[in-house]
Amino acid sequence: MKTEELARLMYDAARAAFTKKREQFGTDQILAYAIFTHDSADSCTTVLATKSAYDAYEIASKEYFLFTPVEWGVGGDYAHFAKANEALETLYNLGDYEQDPEWHNKFRELVFEASVQGLERLVDEGFFGDEAERDQCFITLYLSDSETNQSHLKGWVKRLNTTSVNDRYLSLNHSVHSIHE
Repeated sequence: MKTEELARLMYDAARAAFTKKREQFGTDQILAYAIFTHDSADSCTTVLATKSAYDAYEIASKEYFLFTPVEWGVGGDYAHFAKANEALETLYNLGDYEQDPEWHNKFRELVFEASVQGLERLVDEGFFGDEAERDQCFITLYLSDSETNQSHLKGWVKRLNTTSVNDRYLSLNHSVHSIHE
C-alpha cells in the first residue's frame, strides 16, 4: 500500500471521528486533536482534549495537559478507524523479518507518515479553523509508550500546527527536559 492510499484512509477516519466528537462536544469545547497509535503502529484511533478535562486537570500544568495526548482521556473511536485498521492489520501480517529485517521500521514509518499526511489534509482544508482558531488548538500524531515520540514528535507538531502553537510546545518541551537534566 502506498503512503497516499493509507493517508486517505487516515484522513477519512480522522475526519469522521473528529466530526462525531464535534457533534458531541461542540467546536469551542475541543482544545486538541490527535491520531493515537502504539509503537507497533498496527492500529490507530483518535483522542482529543476537551475544555472540561482541561479545567479539571490538576496533575501538572495546563500547558502540559494540552501537549500530552495520553492525558486527554476522550477518544477510543475505533469504529471510524475500522477500515484503516483493517488495512494496517493486513500490512502488518504481511511483514517478514526473514525477507527484510527492517520491515517493521518501514511499516511504522509508513503509518506515521500517512497519519500525519491525513491530518495535514484536514489542516489544509480548514477543518480545524482559520489561523487564529488554530492558534488555540493543538494537532498531532501521538504514540503511546514510545521512544519514537522523542525523535519524531517535534517534526509532527511543526508540520501540523501554527508557529504560535509550535513555539508553545517547544517552550514546554524545553522546560520539561531542563527539569530532568
